[in-house]
Amino acid sequence: MVHKQKSFLSIIWLLATLASLSSAFVPNAYVPPAGSKAHLMPSYETKTLQHDLVQPFLTIRTSRRSNALPTLNGVAGAIGDIFKTYGDLVVGTFTIFCAVTPYMLGILFPKFWNGNFFFTVYKTEKELAADGQDQDLSKGAESMWKCMYASMGFLLTLVTFLQANTYDLYTGPDVLRDQFAIWALFFYAATYKLRYEDVKLEILGKNRLMAQVAHLIFAGFLTISVFIGPKAKIITRLVGLR
Repeated sequence: MVHKQKSFLSIIWLLATLASLSSAFVPNAYVPPAGSKAHLMPSYETKTLQHDLVQPFLTIRTSRRSNALPTLNGVAGAIGDIFKTYGDLVVGTFTIFCAVTPYMLGILFPKFWNGNFFFTVYKTEKELAADGQDQDLSKGAESMWKCMYASMGFLLTLVTFLQANTYDLYTGPDVLRDQFAIWALFFYAATYKLRYEDVKLEILGKNRLMAQVAHLIFAGFLTISVFIGPKAKIITRLVGLR
């Protein structure tokens, strides 16, 4: 009964996640309060991004209504144009999706991912005891991951909140680039964390090379995504780049 309940909750969570992702690339424009002196229309960059992303799919829907096959070449060309204009946003968003996919799949297939991915990172309590180490070290390391994720969520929400309340200064792409910078910092910190736990604490249960390579790849692509486009405004102001 408990297993069925967990499966049901997992399905609900996945559907909610997919629903949120369905509008991830086409954010709604922010409407300023009545009487505000700020611009009432979304920025040109945001409107162009919405139009470029939605138009190819509207074309497909129209062509289907007219009993004509959708022009895949036209869609591919439109996607290519989007990548040329917003390549940094596409690369950064895709990088984050790749980074978190294993954890999303872990909700649907916990037995596989726990046994082959999550539970094998650190030594077990028996292994720690056999090595004469504190048996709580692995628990502490796992707990730190939760703290890091929660801290990142706090920073993402804080930056988004600040930008949402200064909508006359920031566009949708600005918000994304700032989030890329925060994610990149997380993956750099994760790389250092694993090295410290391996070299100093000696609590890793397997080789850290592949995990650290993955973290550095994610951090590298996100860093590139921040700096190949207009600079992330809040982050660059904080560090004095502007």
